[in-house]
Amino acid sequence: MVALAKRTLTIQPTEKDHLQLQQCLAVINRERFNNQLSINARWDYPSAVEPRDPAEELNLLPPEDQARVARAMQAYAERNFKLAKELLAPFFHYELRQINGLYTSTLRHLKEPIWFNTSQSIWLNDPEAIAPAVASIEVKNEIEEILVHPALSSIGYKAPRYVLSYVLYHEGLHKILGTKHYNPHPPLFRRLEATAQRRDCAVTWLRKHRFSTIEDLS
Repeated sequence: MVALAKRTLTIQPTEKDHLQLQQCLAVINRERFNNQLSINARWDYPSAVEPRDPAEELNLLPPEDQARVARAMQAYAERNFKLAKELLAPFFHYELRQINGLYTSTLRHLKEPIWFNTSQSIWLNDPEAIAPAVASIEVKNEIEEILVHPALSSIGYKAPRYVLSYVLYHEGLHKILGTKHYNPHPPLFRRLEATAQRRDCAVTWLRKHRFSTIEDLS
């Protein structure tokens, strides 16, 4: 699994992959959005991801700080994000990337507006994070696009077409509804997202392959 993940970082998706992505988006746009979706999709690494385990940075801290971060990690694992934020806040200005990433992830779970931009600045193009985003809408070179993780292509895990369709539908909803980074999945989004074809199968497949999903943000 690790070898495959690393291989996807150095090999580019094929022309067939690019064609499949465009065809899939066209079908989703026609069948689900009445051709109202005005955005392109391409293979690339989404910027916002889940943090790596910060344990490797603990030995850089004094013993009392190590204990505090360890408590924060436990609180995060138990989904006590308010406590995790409180414990990690003193370390946010340190140059400790994994610990900062864990802190910004607590902000995301607490739906605090600053989490997205902060997370992007810390985890830009880090496909080896614990739970990488499978796709996101981003602006690069002044062009807004849906970026789909290359690991879904034939060079990676060879995602079934229903997974690709689900991912594009999910991102298309973000565009159509104009969702905000601090509240990306409001009730209307969730109701519409639940109608995706073979949604449960797609989410299960994504989680099996270590990608973060909407279910992880429930």
